[in-house]
Amino acid sequence: MKPLSRARVRRLHTPRHVRPLACAIVLAVAIPTTAGAADPPILAIEPRVGRGVSLGGGAGEASARLSPLTFGVLVEYAFRSDPWVSCYGGPYAELLDRGSIGAIAGLRFRPASGWARIGLGGVAIFAPYTLAGPTVSFGGSFAVGGVPLSVDIEGAAFVVGNDLPAGTVAGQIQVVVGVPLEVF
Repeated sequence: MKPLSRARVRRLHTPRHVRPLACAIVLAVAIPTTAGAADPPILAIEPRVGRGVSLGGGAGEASARLSPLTFGVLVEYAFRSDPWVSCYGGPYAELLDRGSIGAIAGLRFRPASGWARIGLGGVAIFAPYTLAGPTVSFGGSFAVGGVPLSVDIEGAAFVVGNDLPAGTVAGQIQVVVGVPLEVF
């Protein structure tokens, strides 16, 4: 397999004001403000929004472009406390560049019941086209000025669906920001 030249990969253009915001989000995950916080909630609802880079290609060409804006509302239920393990699921939508609706579900692991969280799951889009595949995420939950926030780096590999050219896989890496609201 020969390496891709710069001319063969479309360059991702981001507005100048997006780069400092992305750096601030990464720092917020790296240096949480509530490292010694109480246990995560047993039941939580988390509206979330994400944007990142879509990776794909076909006919020997690779491409990278801004991903669609994603929006979802997760319901997360913790079923084990040592280590903290929860299941999550909810609706998932793509907005702006594309319009679609689907669902996302999986498991989330929080080492030592702390701020960090690791997720493993799947995403499926079922209207107006189909795509599905596994997801993986790493991030954290913390409070900024008393407001609960979560920031995750989330990756998805779409391996099946009628929106994929034959024999290809599309990927997406994005920063997802949410507001986890404790129910119980």
